Amino acid sequence: MRYGNFINFTQQVILTVGLLTFHAGSSQPEKSIKNAREDVYIHVNSTDLIVGETLHYAVFVYSLQTGRCSGLSSILYLELLNAKGTPVYQTKVRLKEGRGYGEFFLSSLFSTGNYHLVAYTRWMKNFHDFFIQPVTIINPYEKPGLEAQGTDNVELRFYPEGGAIVAGTKNRVIIRSSTSQTKEKTTGRIVSALGEKICDITTNITGFGEFIISPEAGQKYQAIVDKGDGFEFYDLPDVCERCVGLNVKDSPNEYFIRLQSGLGLANRTGIVEIINPQNSVMKRKVDLTSSFPVLKKDLPGGFLKIIVSNESGDVLNERLIFNGKIKKNSGQIFETYSTREKVPIALEVPANSDLSISVSKQYRYNRQNNFSTHLLNAGIVDPEPSAFYEEATLDDIARLLIASQWKYANEDMDSVKFLPEVRSDLVEGSISDFKDSTNMAICLSIPGEDYQIRVTEVDGRGNFTLNYITPQRKSTGFLAIIGDEGTEFPIEIGNEFYDSYPPFVENTIKYDSLRIANVIERSINNQIENAYYLSQSDSLNAKTIPQFAGFKTYRLDDYTRFPTIRDTFIEYILEVGVSKNESDYNFYMKTTDSPFEKAPDFQLLLFLDGVPVSAKEILEFSPYAIEHIEVLNEKYSFGPVILDGIISFHTYNNDLAGFEPKARRIPILEIQDGINRKQLSANNKRGERIPDWRELLYWDPLVNTDSTGIVSFEFFTSDVVGTFEVRIEGVTNDGEPISIKRYFQVE
Repeated sequence: MRYGNFINFTQQVILTVGLLTFHAGSSQPEKSIKNAREDVYIHVNSTDLIVGETLHYAVFVYSLQTGRCSGLSSILYLELLNAKGTPVYQTKVRLKEGRGYGEFFLSSLFSTGNYHLVAYTRWMKNFHDFFIQPVTIINPYEKPGLEAQGTDNVELRFYPEGGAIVAGTKNRVIIRSSTSQTKEKTTGRIVSALGEKICDITTNITGFGEFIISPEAGQKYQAIVDKGDGFEFYDLPDVCERCVGLNVKDSPNEYFIRLQSGLGLANRTGIVEIINPQNSVMKRKVDLTSSFPVLKKDLPGGFLKIIVSNESGDVLNERLIFNGKIKKNSGQIFETYSTREKVPIALEVPANSDLSISVSKQYRYNRQNNFSTHLLNAGIVDPEPSAFYEEATLDDIARLLIASQWKYANEDMDSVKFLPEVRSDLVEGSISDFKDSTNMAICLSIPGEDYQIRVTEVDGRGNFTLNYITPQRKSTGFLAIIGDEGTEFPIEIGNEFYDSYPPFVENTIKYDSLRIANVIERSINNQIENAYYLSQSDSLNAKTIPQFAGFKTYRLDDYTRFPTIRDTFIEYILEVGVSKNESDYNFYMKTTDSPFEKAPDFQLLLFLDGVPVSAKEILEFSPYAIEHIEVLNEKYSFGPVILDGIISFHTYNNDLAGFEPKARRIPILEIQDGINRKQLSANNKRGERIPDWRELLYWDPLVNTDSTGIVSFEFFTSDVVGTFEVRIEGVTNDGEPISIKRYFQVE
């Protein structure tokens, strides 16, 4: 028996079963699933682009449990969404041990607007997770839209630490003021219901502020905000008598937790629990008016949530903390270079780290979160733009955590809907109209240069899962039920990408004189650069259909041509029997395992140029369009499915020769090979007479440091002057994020 080119799906089943049963005897299999939870960070060369430029991106898929790059998934799904949330670009990126990269060219078909780059693995879809990066694209060939004029009212929101203002205790309350477009500085005061001033309030450039209040039970309080032409009034949250106040003091080595109970919960005990996105990491019984320290070294890094509950398990209070260092970079310029000058860079980072490096012209509109601040954004429901972290103090970030909601849902998971692509891509679907799926098998064929055939069984509910190697160009796949290839079954295919996304916050693109001048300059430079760009020839060959190993080949031009396929088999293809009765549409294979007269044990598989066809379809096809026929007359195994043989028909040009298959067509999206290192730089000066208007001077998306931890590289500046940014993003072998920014000037 021969075995087909079948990637073993069993390994993925074993992996999933292992995730579900990792804790032997546990009644909570969802915990082991959460332990394998992934997240994504993407380093892009720019978040402010114009059409004609290329968006480059380096991918880091990492484990939420360890912080290290994850080898669970082998494919990343990436989309660019317009302001309406509609995908305008979709692709897949090959991953190796959590690393990959890709790129796409922004044609003039892109309209000016705010877009969102989203990325995720198939496994992340089980948790509804995805990475998001806002991107602005300017089309200078379009007329800019006019901004709406008018006032934008200030919104003031209050966030008591822990979620409640508790009567009779000191409460820390965070204020946040903003409009629909910006964060706002505000001033005002807190007053009682009688108009008595309690304290003054202010918010800074990030929109954050805070105050302390010791409210009386049953009293109402308001904030009065000063405006140039009057005042605005905002009600504070109601005072709670049967609540527990939660205060957390963050010091270098510990968190000091203080609980304060309202009058209704005096002398009660409860539970304080600290959780991360995967597990409970600390749990203790406490008095609801107690205080105690928790050492940071005893807690895992990253996002944590402190939960206070009563002994019955009812949540009384909760608060987010981030156990890790928040890295902020200075904008200091450390060197000045001339145009077309060699620039050597040498930096020291932790040994054995995974990195990506970019060197590009810096504009004030180009802002993206670094890996460190991404970890903060990844844990909250409404992430902040990079501008917030550039302006925020550490106190502002602490206030952000109080004002934010925990992103990671803690619902139980006892099943997995989306399997990770451990070694290959997956297509899932169902047959919605069938009588009996017993012994039913389905075939996926992808003709072309990356010709593939995959076969699997259909389960009792009509569902199936097939794996395949994603080709590096768009293709068309064909699905057919073996034995019913000529029947059109209603096959439903699951969407590889998300069906929809929650609404994103959209900001207006503001045009000032500096931005307009920058767009004009970049557009001219980009057109010149593209005019001198030396494109590489396409090395892909025309589509071919490979010969099956072990098949006997009949080239029809070497024999007498007969008017029908039926006659051709009757006359000289002796391994296959076919009835002279023209109403009998069956082939009978004389295999090496059974006599010719014996009824076949299993189905035959028939292909025309790699597309599965029925016996009726091929017997009615013109033999004059067939160049050769391949026959394998022995049992052939495609994973769980055993065939009595295969007959493969080939036209002269491998183009189906006008045949219209009834097999279900499915689009096969190309995949970007993101695992073979590709460096983008100018290692030599261009000729003096060739203009050089590159703004991206260096790009290396796959960098691994050795035991020395030294990162060294070099490049030439171009004819573009101004401030350039050297940016290094990555993760250490211990799971710690790396974010380094340096600047130099070109004059």
